[in-house]
Amino acid sequence: MANLGKRSVRVLLAIGVCVPALTAPAFAQDAAAEGESPEIIVTGSRIPTIRDQGPSPVTVIDSDTIRANGYTSVPELLAAMTQNSGETQSPQSGSSADFTPGAQQVDLRGLGPNHTLVLVNGRRIADFPLPYIGRSNFTDISNIPVSLIDKVEILSGAGSAIYGSDAIAGVINFKMKEKLDGITLDYRHGRTEHGGGMSHRFTATGGWSSGRFNIAGGVEYLDQRPLWAYDREIQDSTLDNPVNTLARRTFLRIDENVDYITPPAGACDALSGLNRGTVRQYNRPRYGDFCGSQESIAYGTIISGRKGFNSFGTMSYELSDNAKLFTDFQFGVSKVRLMYDVTSWAFEQSSSSSDNYFYNAFTDQLEDWSRQFTPEETGGFEMQRIKQTTYSITPGIRGDFGKSWNYELSFNYSRYQSVVRWPQIVNSKAQALFLGPQIGFDDDSGYPIYNANPARLYTALTRAEYDSISADTVYRPYSWTNNLQATLTNGDLFQLPAGPVGFAAVVEYGKQGYNLRPDPLALTDYYYSWRDSDGVGKRSHAAIGGELRVPVLDFVTVTGAGRYDRFGFAGRNLGKFTYNGGLEVRPTNSLLFRAAYGTAFRAPDLHYVFTGPGNVQSSVDDYYLCGVEEPDEDIGDCTYSGTGVVVNRTGNRDLKAETGKTLTSGIVFAPSSRLHVSVDYFNVRLDNQVNDLSIDTLARAEADCRPTTPGGPTALDPNSPTCRDALARISRFTSGGFAGQISSIRVNPINIARERTSGIDVAFRGSLPTDFGTFTLSASHSHVFKHSFQQYPGDPIIDKLAVDSGYYLPRDKSSGSISWANEGLQFTLSGTRLGKLPNYDEDAFIKASYLFNATMQYDFTDHFRGSLTIRNLFDKMPVKDPTWSSYPYYNTSWFDSIGRSVFLQLTYKLGGGAL
Repeated sequence: MANLGKRSVRVLLAIGVCVPALTAPAFAQDAAAEGESPEIIVTGSRIPTIRDQGPSPVTVIDSDTIRANGYTSVPELLAAMTQNSGETQSPQSGSSADFTPGAQQVDLRGLGPNHTLVLVNGRRIADFPLPYIGRSNFTDISNIPVSLIDKVEILSGAGSAIYGSDAIAGVINFKMKEKLDGITLDYRHGRTEHGGGMSHRFTATGGWSSGRFNIAGGVEYLDQRPLWAYDREIQDSTLDNPVNTLARRTFLRIDENVDYITPPAGACDALSGLNRGTVRQYNRPRYGDFCGSQESIAYGTIISGRKGFNSFGTMSYELSDNAKLFTDFQFGVSKVRLMYDVTSWAFEQSSSSSDNYFYNAFTDQLEDWSRQFTPEETGGFEMQRIKQTTYSITPGIRGDFGKSWNYELSFNYSRYQSVVRWPQIVNSKAQALFLGPQIGFDDDSGYPIYNANPARLYTALTRAEYDSISADTVYRPYSWTNNLQATLTNGDLFQLPAGPVGFAAVVEYGKQGYNLRPDPLALTDYYYSWRDSDGVGKRSHAAIGGELRVPVLDFVTVTGAGRYDRFGFAGRNLGKFTYNGGLEVRPTNSLLFRAAYGTAFRAPDLHYVFTGPGNVQSSVDDYYLCGVEEPDEDIGDCTYSGTGVVVNRTGNRDLKAETGKTLTSGIVFAPSSRLHVSVDYFNVRLDNQVNDLSIDTLARAEADCRPTTPGGPTALDPNSPTCRDALARISRFTSGGFAGQISSIRVNPINIARERTSGIDVAFRGSLPTDFGTFTLSASHSHVFKHSFQQYPGDPIIDKLAVDSGYYLPRDKSSGSISWANEGLQFTLSGTRLGKLPNYDEDAFIKASYLFNATMQYDFTDHFRGSLTIRNLFDKMPVKDPTWSSYPYYNTSWFDSIGRSVFLQLTYKLGGGAL
């Protein structure tokens, strides 16, 4: 009976939808009560238990589910989670290419990647060594090999009382394959219907035992070819732009009135062989002519190329029947190649100035020159090259003593290091090549003077000339963490009339650090439009915590946990106590009422604290000037839309800890192993949240704080905290051709007031056995009631789900699947639904989107299995947004244009039990 129960639960978890783990059905619980079921540890608690569900919702996805749904990577797997509702960087986003190339994130509840704690085998791993959007540290999930995962557990709710800092939105724990017999070989081949992005993956797992010694583990090799944007019709040229189909300005001169200076006669024709034969002369109405290309905008990758080796393993030696030495280890090396855009150059006096005119003595006028470099000049497409090396090792000892005491003492060390190479233009060398030597300053305007023949700008470079002005900037960042941990648990501390009391205690001490190790030249004005900041720092950490589970009545269990963490950094100490409490009420074996309340915190992020001063070139819509000078134009069509600005950024060593509170409550109904329904409410409150100030938000606020006509009204009180802050941070030119326009915006991380989100998670799972196979239907849905944000006390509360909030968060997200299995043959059809999102203009919503996958799996023998997966079964492209004028003309946080993909997977096992 117990074996039947466990097998049924496994089938239900493998049907392809991410739903909360199911409390064992009545007959399984009875068997467990008779001692036939082993105790387990479930994410969210350290106390061993026979139940696989506690007071907080836990979602479980096992390796069978991963294969049945055709998930080819961890990012794909977590993207299907309905709780994963935040915007993250895709491989083709510009911020990813600039700040975190080759990395991807997870964002539970839309509270930011740094508020989701990611564990591997219950332990922390080193952060990605470069900060997310240049701001905060986070965990890279792209390097976790999906083929070596045994199961994934996702805890929704605060976990700081158990795990410490960061566990505000939830905890994701990847449990790698450890219980292995024989040797399993697996090969997967993938390709896209429209070309590009071919992949090969080989995996080998196995285990071996000899007496008291055991070892198990696996290795994965991945060869993912890049997918280029020019291979997809919906983004292969500016003609796909739904707002403005004008070509890119490959060669451009501008006068002091911001009018384009017409290229010399025949210049564009002479350059027509560049950009794969697509350069010609274009006219921009109201501005003038230039030499450009409509196709060069697609010179970037949708899928990054990646060749990588990853391995996980564990080995142990039994000292006695009550003690075991163990070591868990991981090692991985990946080489990633990606491209976001071509290199370019424009005249600039320094990286801290966006007024970049010069006086051209050759033409006797003020001019601004710019140009993009073509693959014919650069010797092909210049890609970013990243080498990522990760490793971790955890030696320790575990065992038991007395009647029911268990202990573990371990030391974990994890490191993530990268070598990142970006192609850059050396500013001084490019200026010398195109403009010649500076011959002074203009007495009237103060601009530098050059005697520059425009013909030089409109001449294709030889490869040698390009090499003379270009160079790789090389960063060698690394991050690390170590932790000494001792745990003591007892699932039967003493008996109460209703059952045993469970207990767990933990003591930790460790350190964490990072070092960006940027190219020293990148900290100066050496490279064009690239002046970065440094960042190096470390902190110490100590913690002590405890947990209790008390069966108050036969059907009522109360849990509680408390933990004190102390961090030392930047010459100061920061301590925080967190706690949680849970209630489980089981009036019958098939019905569970549950609730949990917990506090959480996040210690100030290392990069937020230790980042040095630096400048970043960016662009922002100048809402104020657009409102004053072009009030009838849409913001995307305004002359001052996308104004180039310099962002001045530095760290803040006085940051406080972020704090959070989470409430979850729900009901689980499981009358049998074939039916499960759960409904859970969540409410997350985040205070003192640390984040960089948004330049777009500052620009909007500044516009609302200033009258568009002299003495006119303002949308916000100019004396409000928001207005005083925004007006102080934004600087505008006071003279020259850019007088009145934004010159720079000063930002830094701050503790902002608060963020709130609440909603409901619903899950259904049911199976129906018939004479011709078993049918299984599963569905999960998350609906957000509200998600609000307030920057300062007293400011208006922003609804982050509103169409004009500046955020792109869905209110609803759903997933579902139906499967049929019979005598070794299984077919699964799964789908996800993403609710409506704001359009680019933020004046309407785009419609909800759907994505379906299908997998057919067949066991040729009990040791040989094959499967065929079609991802994006109906070859759906991103939802069309007629206002999305920014390349690639859709929201890359939520969509891509890969289209239909096919994956063939073969698995063969040598020895051991059946697959």
